[in-house]
Amino acid sequence: MKKIKVAIIGAGSMAEKYLQVLKKNKKIILSGIFSRTFSKAENLKKKFKIKKNIKKFDKLFSETNADIVISTVSVEQMYKITLKLIEYPWLIFIEKPPGLNYQEYKNLLKFANLKQKKVFVGMNRRYLSSTLDLIKNLRKERSKRSIFIFDQQDTNIQKKNHRPRKALYYWMYANSIHLIDYANFLCRGKIKKIDTISRNKKEIHCKIKFSSKDNVNYLCRWNKPGPWQINISTDKSYYELSPLENLKIRTGNKKNFVEYSKSKNDKVFKPGLKKQVDELTNIFLNKRSNLPELKDLKLTMSLIHKIYGR
Repeated sequence: MKKIKVAIIGAGSMAEKYLQVLKKNKKIILSGIFSRTFSKAENLKKKFKIKKNIKKFDKLFSETNADIVISTVSVEQMYKITLKLIEYPWLIFIEKPPGLNYQEYKNLLKFANLKQKKVFVGMNRRYLSSTLDLIKNLRKERSKRSIFIFDQQDTNIQKKNHRPRKALYYWMYANSIHLIDYANFLCRGKIKKIDTISRNKKEIHCKIKFSSKDNVNYLCRWNKPGPWQINISTDKSYYELSPLENLKIRTGNKKNFVEYSKSKNDKVFKPGLKKQVDELTNIFLNKRSNLPELKDLKLTMSLIHKIYGR
C-alpha cells in the first residue's frame, strides 16, 4: 500500500509527541516539517528521520506534496496558520483550540465552509482510554446524567512562559476547552439554560441544563490549586475521572470502586494521541472515523463564550 505523506508544522513539545506516534505508524511517511525556529525543526528532522526541513511556509506543500498536514503551532498562531492551510489541497488537522476566541472560531468555520474544506481538530481527551471506557459504560444507561466538572487554570505560569497578553486573556479557550468539551459529548439534547453562580478573577462557577435533563455543574479555579476532575452520577452508577486518564466506577449499593487501567498506548504515548492519529488516518483512507471537525466543536466553543463572557 502506498504510504500516507504527512507534514508537520511546529517544533515544540506537542510536535514531538505527535512525531513519536507518527514514526511508529507503518502507513505513514514523514515528508516534511516547518517551524519558525529552523534549528528546532532540524533537531526533530534528524531525530525522527523526516525527509525535509522546509525554510518557508509557502513551500511546505509544493516541496512535500503531503497528503495530511498536522499543525501544532502555539495557540496564538493557530488561527492565522489555519487560514493559510485551508488554501492547499491536503487533509488538515490542527491542535486545539480552533481559534483563540469565539469570533476567531466562527471566522475559521465560515472560511472553511466557503472553501468547502474540512478542518479536523485534536481533542485528545476524547480518545483517552478512560474516556472511551466511560462512554461505553454510559451507553448502557438511559437515566439523567448529573456531571460535575472541576477545572483549574494558572495564567501566572503562562506569564512566566512569556505568553502574549491576548493568549492569557483567552486562556479558557486554550486549555479549559478540554474540560468543557466533556459537556459537549457526554450530555444529550440541547442547552436550555446556563445559570452563572459566580464569575470573578479567582473562580468561575455555573450550572448548565440540557433538554434531555442532563445537567453540568462547572467550577474553575484560577491561579489557585485545584484538580482536573469529572464526576458523573446516574440512577445506577457513579463515575469518576480523577485525573482524567483514570476511570473509577461504583455501581448500585457496592462500596468498592472498579478501577480501569490505562490502555497500553496511553502508557507508551501521550494519552489519547495514538487513537487520535488512527482516526485521522481512517479519514484519509475513507474509513469510518469520529474525529471532530470544526462544526462539531460549535457547542464547546459557544459554551466557553457563554460561561466566561469573552
